[in-house]
Amino acid sequence: MPEQDRASRSLTGSAARAAAQSESAAAALARSLTLPDGATLRLRAICPDDAPRLQAFHGRLSPQAICFRFFGVMPELTSAFAERLSQVDYDERMAVVATPSADASAPIIAVARYERTARTEAEFALAVEDDWQGRGIGPRLLWALAEYARHHEITTFTAEVMYTNERMLALLRHARFPVTMRMREGRVVARLDITD
Repeated sequence: MPEQDRASRSLTGSAARAAAQSESAAAALARSLTLPDGATLRLRAICPDDAPRLQAFHGRLSPQAICFRFFGVMPELTSAFAERLSQVDYDERMAVVATPSADASAPIIAVARYERTARTEAEFALAVEDDWQGRGIGPRLLWALAEYARHHEITTFTAEVMYTNERMLALLRHARFPVTMRMREGRVVARLDITD
C-alpha cells in the first residue's frame, strides 16, 4: 500500500475518532439546570433539527435583544442562517441551548455558542429570550460552554458587546472568570480567561 494511502486512511480514522469523541462530549452536556428561583430547565448541545426552533426563538426576541445579539436589525432568521447556526462540528464551532423541558419539541429559550478564532481562543455569543432574562440562565450557559471549550483546548473567550447592553456586560463582569474589557469602535471587547 502506498504511503500516501496509509497516511490518508490514518488521518480519516483520526478525524472520525475525534468527531466521535466530540459528539460524546456534547452528549455529556445534557443536564438539568436549576435556576435561583427554583425553575428547572434542560441544557443540551444544539443539533441540526433545531433550525426551525431557532427561527421561532428569534421570532420571540425583542428588537432590542436582536440588535444586542446581531448588532443590527434582523426581523427574521432566514432558513439558511438558522441551518448554519444549528450545525456545529463540536470543536471549532459549538453551541448549547436551554429549553423549558426535556421534550424534543420544547422551544429554545436561550442559546450560547462559540466559534474558534485561534488555537486557544474562541468568540462567544449568547442570547436569552426576553421573558427569561434576569433569571440566571446566561451565566449557567456560559459556564457549561466554557467547561466544554476547555476540553477542546480553548482557554480564552472573547465577546463583542454593545456598550448599552448592560445585562451582558454585567454577566461578563460577574461570570467567575477573570475578564478584561476595552472599547473598540463603539463596542466593548471582553476577554475571559476560562482556564479556571
